[in-house]
Amino acid sequence: MFVKKVSFYDFEKLYLDKNESTDSQSALIVSTCIRLGENGDELLPYDVACNLHPSLGISLVNAVHEVNKNSDEVKK
Repeated sequence: MFVKKVSFYDFEKLYLDKNESTDSQSALIVSTCIRLGENGDELLPYDVACNLHPSLGISLVNAVHEVNKNSDEVKK
């Protein structure tokens, strides 16, 4: 598993833009930032992220926040 550092565009899309086409902000974060496969080139689809076990989903969101913690400080 790999965690992508978000670009400025992704940061806005994930944290500032209230996207009404998605039901779950957390699943959007996971599907945007979590990569799978030997080289981290496999995406985790949004619908798969929506159906993760809650504790796994929370752990993945926490991993994204840890990798991108400097990005979160911009929001404050």
